[in-house]
Amino acid sequence: MKIYFKNDFLLGLYALLRQLELSIHRGMCDWAGLQEYIYSREVINVINYLADPHISKPQQSITSLLHKAIAFTFKKGYISDIELNKIITILISTHVILNGDKAEKDEIIKLRMNVRNFSDMIRHRIQGDKKRLQLADKIEHFNQSDYGEFYKIEDIVPVKWYMHH
Repeated sequence: MKIYFKNDFLLGLYALLRQLELSIHRGMCDWAGLQEYIYSREVINVINYLADPHISKPQQSITSLLHKAIAFTFKKGYISDIELNKIITILISTHVILNGDKAEKDEIIKLRMNVRNFSDMIRHRIQGDKKRLQLADKIEHFNQSDYGEFYKIEDIVPVKWYMHH
């Protein structure tokens, strides 16, 4: 079953997953620094909220028939229930790994690739909104370059975006 989401939710989820993937990649050699960074950005709070069993079965957002037809035609604006369950599993795994001592390198790499694959999938399902999507591509992350321009999730989507799906 396809569950349709508002663009703000999909943009926020994409930005969160991208931030996680880039941060994990940059933090493999500085695990304590990565953990501190993730907690300072309240990423763990968002992960905890999204991984809550009551949230894992969101209600479909109310959209017009035309909007649903367009979303279906272009296969955007939705996450299937199977994909949603996999994303929740990945978020829970991320939480467990980030709360513990440094995991095995292969486990971290596997997690990073799973996060990357789902962030790419969600990116392709976001409708319109190219400007904010480009901002999300340049999300701030752990050990980011001093020469790039990076954006906070709050610069891309409203505060508490994850509560309004």
